[in-house]
Amino acid sequence: MGQHKDYKAYHDYEWGRPVIGDSALFERICLEGFQAGLSWLTILRKRESSRSAFETFEPSRVADFGQKKIEILMNDIQIVRNRAKILSTINNGANLLKFDPYWQRIITGVLIVAVVFFDQFKNRSSK
Repeated sequence: MGQHKDYKAYHDYEWGRPVIGDSALFERICLEGFQAGLSWLTILRKRESSRSAFETFEPSRVADFGQKKIEILMNDIQIVRNRAKILSTINNGANLLKFDPYWQRIITGVLIVAVVFFDQFKNRSSK
């Protein structure tokens, strides 16, 4: 892990924690996709601008992005400007809307159990 403050904050407060809610889950998936070929620090530094550009990663809003919005995004120097990644984000927003909420609750529950287990294991091993 890098020593940069953005890395530290991400590691201390987000990494390994469950992501709950459609927008939060969608944001994480999109950021992971944008990270391909780039450093995670680059993504962390562009995250706030990405949240604004992608309308807080609200899947229904992103799914409705058209060609005009795509061109606006392609010209936004504050975000990752890769057409394939932008199109993938829009496509993923549309597909997330089809995702059954029942399965999302199951996956979230499994993640919470895993995090609780990990925290307990970490606390035992540090004693």
